[in-house]
Amino acid sequence: MKTLLFNAKAMGLLLAGRVVTPAMIREDYDRLSAGYDEAFGRHMRKHALELTERLRLRPGDRALDLASGTGNVALALAAAVGPTGSVTGTDSSAGMLARAETRRRDYGNDWLRFREADMRQALLAQPDASLDVATCGWAIGYESPPSILRLMARKLKPGGRVGLIENARDTLAPIRDASLTVARAYPGQVRRIMDLHRRLPRNVRQMGRWCQAAGLTVLDVWEGSEEFRFGSGAEALAWVLRTGAGAGFWRMMDPARKSECDALFARYLDERFADEAAIPAAHHWLACVARKEGAPCI
Repeated sequence: MKTLLFNAKAMGLLLAGRVVTPAMIREDYDRLSAGYDEAFGRHMRKHALELTERLRLRPGDRALDLASGTGNVALALAAAVGPTGSVTGTDSSAGMLARAETRRRDYGNDWLRFREADMRQALLAQPDASLDVATCGWAIGYESPPSILRLMARKLKPGGRVGLIENARDTLAPIRDASLTVARAYPGQVRRIMDLHRRLPRNVRQMGRWCQAAGLTVLDVWEGSEEFRFGSGAEALAWVLRTGAGAGFWRMMDPARKSECDALFARYLDERFADEAAIPAAHHWLACVARKEGAPCI
């Protein structure tokens, strides 16, 4: 019965536009920015480097990185284009950008700059056909992916490339299941709906279709995962609250019931994996590189 009530409530909230807003998600990333690299960013750094290698950047290229977070992709782009190039990293979270700027100063990349802007604002600020490369790591689902990709394509020079990494729809399945268990247990306390999940790609084929619909030619697609393991439900909850995995979710619920929600989340995981040595959660991601056709500008 509670599941039916939750489904009805969720549909009503969605139709009424009562969703977790970008401003709420930005506030959550501001809050967790201090510990983000330790809990999550450092694990994903190698994948930012792989994306940059597959983009085959050239010295002197001009690049834009959307939703830079603490700077993994932007720093990798800057290393590839060198001092004759330029990289602009953007994010809507001032807290995440502050961490990115600290890292930029440590690396000494004067040709990299960070600007506070959401993805759409950052793209609209660029002249059409002005970029050699545009990237977005683990964030395009916060907007409409097809719409953002069309804008990225418009801002690329002929021959320019898009690099994209995003969470797969099945990522961190036990964490998602625990979160849904909480929401279904307290349907009357659900105040907003988190609609990110339905914008995530199911597989690399869907990601490729997004690029093709934006007029881009897909050059490369791949996928991977990072396995996180937790000793208890409480440990998993603490990790969620320190990473983007929980950004926006707890805004769904009445904050007065947070302690009960937290306890149920941890208990669900403890019970589900009672016979296991640890609680596993695979962060499954998808990636692609695509090109805007036409002769490169010389």
